[in-house]
Amino acid sequence: MIVEKACIELDGRHRVSRGELSNWQWQVLMSAHSSLLYHHLDFLCGSQHPVADPITKRLPGKYAIPARMWKYAIHSFLELMRLRLRRSLQYMTGFIHLAYSTMPLLLERVAEFKDIWIEYLGDLARYRMAIEEFPSADRSLWAYISRYWYYQHASRSWGNGRTQHHLAVLSSPDILQQLLHYMKALVSVRPFPNARDSIVKLLTPHMSSPITTLDPTVLFSAAQVTSCNFAAMFLYGSTDGLIDCDFSLRDRPATEERRELVAQWASSVGPFNSTDGGISSQLMLQASSLASHTLIAMLDQGVDEITDPSLHISMAFIWCLTFHPAAMHRVEPLVPWTRLVTYLNGLFQPDHFSNRTEIERISKLDDEPVEQLPEDFLIQGKVWSLLYYPEEFFDEAASEGDRSTGEGPSTAISRKHRCLWLGMRIATVCHPFFTRFEKDGK
Repeated sequence: MIVEKACIELDGRHRVSRGELSNWQWQVLMSAHSSLLYHHLDFLCGSQHPVADPITKRLPGKYAIPARMWKYAIHSFLELMRLRLRRSLQYMTGFIHLAYSTMPLLLERVAEFKDIWIEYLGDLARYRMAIEEFPSADRSLWAYISRYWYYQHASRSWGNGRTQHHLAVLSSPDILQQLLHYMKALVSVRPFPNARDSIVKLLTPHMSSPITTLDPTVLFSAAQVTSCNFAAMFLYGSTDGLIDCDFSLRDRPATEERRELVAQWASSVGPFNSTDGGISSQLMLQASSLASHTLIAMLDQGVDEITDPSLHISMAFIWCLTFHPAAMHRVEPLVPWTRLVTYLNGLFQPDHFSNRTEIERISKLDDEPVEQLPEDFLIQGKVWSLLYYPEEFFDEAASEGDRSTGEGPSTAISRKHRCLWLGMRIATVCHPFFTRFEKDGK
């Protein structure tokens, strides 16, 4: 605490000073923050020693030691150096490497905070990348390292919008990939509102550019388009969004018991008046209309390997809406039910499915491992998706950076099975047009 107080005073004094710091002053700062970092390392490792009693082991959590270590020992010093990079480059490089080298030890010995250490590794690698002013091998290497750690963090803390924001920054200059990450940051279970300003900053330079004549499939995959459309329906995470208000169960996993409780709760909630919400209602209607027209265009393609992932996402969204009748009331008139029925009946192949559409879970009938579909990871973490996946669905999934980009031979069959499963579930609770979608698929 003595060293922490000294670091806070030093950082505060130099933060308000506009003058350049001498080498001696940089050395004092470096020594103080390195000492504080080592004190935290000793405390954290010591508190988790095998012979430590339970009270001692709980001390890091009680006093928010990981957060204090990052704030006072690492981050404040990095920001001070970043603002004076011309004179601090040598010190900043050395300190980043020092801090980065402590994290693997914390990962090993203080595993209780593993998610935090992984995120800090991504943050430190991003700082190291950023001090390379021009494109270089070092900049590319540290960008790759930072993405790796953020992907690891995203797979473990999949509802964290801040991590998606970090990944968006690291996706530059791929504007479309940046946009997808920013949108996911806004509609995650734990949204990151700052991503809204980042989207504006990203798109503003392109607002006056001529409209491209390229095939839209070159610019976006169908699944990406659908994901963006649903983000628009949530008004990109705005607290004024009507559908966002309708989805009140942000952080509850999808167990069968909770599905039943949600269904009971939803049945007692009357629909909102479609004129409620003023400008928000109008914006939501425009976004819903865009999503509806996009869905119609994709359904008109029939069964197609390019559009099938998008149609799976759309059906998952509709299924989740059925648990929130106020939201479903707003969207139902725009759903192209007849076309959707035609598409589902076209999917049905008795040789493949027999009675599989009757199962009450997403996984297969036998004991084979669950196969995640590529678009599952686009859906994962969205506020609307919480009641879709079983609680253990992503437990064995590889992180985004480690997953194969191709599809195995069974993926298309699994996707058809999933869409039919969703069709049967929606048909039990929703629109009369779905009476056409009979259990035998005719």
